[in-house]
Amino acid sequence: MVMTREEEFLANRPCGGSVLELKTGVKRNGELVALQARLLFDTGAYSGAQAGTGAELVQGPYRLPNLLVTAYSIYTNKPSAGARRCLTAPHVHFAIESQLDIIAHALGIDPLEIRLRNVIGKGDPVVGSSTMPYSLPEKVIRAAAERAGWSQRRRSRRHSAKARGIGLAAGHWTCWAASSSAYVHLNEDGTVSVLTGAIDVSGTDTSFAQIAAESFGIPVGRVTVTQGDTDTGPHNDGSHHSRVLFGVGEAVRRACEDAKRELAEALADELGVAPDQIVVADGRVQAAGASALSLAEAVGRAVGYRGAIVGRAALTELPLGISSCAQVAEVEVDRETGQWELKRLTCAQDVGFAINPMSVEGQIEGAASHGLGYALSEEYVYDHGRLLNASFTDFRMPTSLDHPEYEVTLIEEQLDGGPFGAKGVGEPPIIPTAPAIANAIFDAVGVRVRQLPITPERLYRGMVSKPNGDETSDPG
Repeated sequence: MVMTREEEFLANRPCGGSVLELKTGVKRNGELVALQARLLFDTGAYSGAQAGTGAELVQGPYRLPNLLVTAYSIYTNKPSAGARRCLTAPHVHFAIESQLDIIAHALGIDPLEIRLRNVIGKGDPVVGSSTMPYSLPEKVIRAAAERAGWSQRRRSRRHSAKARGIGLAAGHWTCWAASSSAYVHLNEDGTVSVLTGAIDVSGTDTSFAQIAAESFGIPVGRVTVTQGDTDTGPHNDGSHHSRVLFGVGEAVRRACEDAKRELAEALADELGVAPDQIVVADGRVQAAGASALSLAEAVGRAVGYRGAIVGRAALTELPLGISSCAQVAEVEVDRETGQWELKRLTCAQDVGFAINPMSVEGQIEGAASHGLGYALSEEYVYDHGRLLNASFTDFRMPTSLDHPEYEVTLIEEQLDGGPFGAKGVGEPPIIPTAPAIANAIFDAVGVRVRQLPITPERLYRGMVSKPNGDETSDPG
């Protein structure tokens, strides 16, 4: 099926709109004690999962001992709403991260400090889960602030035409295994073939090859990865929810171990040892008291006894992977027009283990660029249910000229779950970008814009009208 560009806009599950109302209880020292939230999500003409997911995420990466959350998915005469990386997470984090800055300025507390005082830690309760399994969010926030030079920041002069500001935001997202499976076939020439049912949308095939290469101790060029269709490939739940590397990657690793077991069992009688005394590593097969065989030699012998050597793995459960991220945005605002520019974006993220560091950094920059579009210009404009801007002429996306200098810091702490401790990384970096930008704009001109995207018109109207409230004052 080939759709026109207009049909793609109308039928392709865009990120839906929302109206979010937060009421936060806080002590004078900045400690959060309660949150009451009313969340309204535009789900379009068909059912969506916005309400449940948004309710689970509204607390952000912070301790909140008392929560009262009411969330609704509202049916409207619009295209069915879906995810634009991290279903509803950018919405609710924009609200809570903006609210935290409002509170910080009202209490005269540094925005970094109020986050560190309230950041969730190991053992703290998490909505939708039992407890937080580790204390990485604080490390991630500190890493972003340190890399950006937060403590040395300087506010530009208020009387200048262009003002500069800096803003901070954090977020977290879960990755889960769902149903993941993989086959690994050992070939007689010493190469390895990996078969999955996962569609590669972010370079995961390369990571699967690296996982298999590491498992057998062979060059990555000797591994072939194939995406099977529904007739030939093992079952996979889908390429979504930051789960492909996390879940399918772990299935590949386990299938490699299963293939090693098959190979050892096939050779055990010939080598005169128990299967558990045969070690497959560094591209060789070694048993006590016997000469080492190359992988090709070992597989060539084994197929004569066993036939094809194929490892299999299927899993449905892994420990929940929670990926934490934080970003610091630096913006420049033209006080006469409301035009703003993102000059620099510093990103820090807990990735567990970066199997392919270049790919991981690229995913973080790519997701942050989506967050920039979310903050800068991208929106659907409707007139009584009719979409008015169903083309790239009127739906404005950031170009290369809009992107800033990106700086990425990877926090690696291998934890139980994904392959070698890796987590999914592609979705979370979209979460903090828009609120970090909004907080930076307030830091520059003292105006809080509560509606995305932050167009020059909206910002200019805010600067002209100067809405009342403590948050519009200069906190110094």
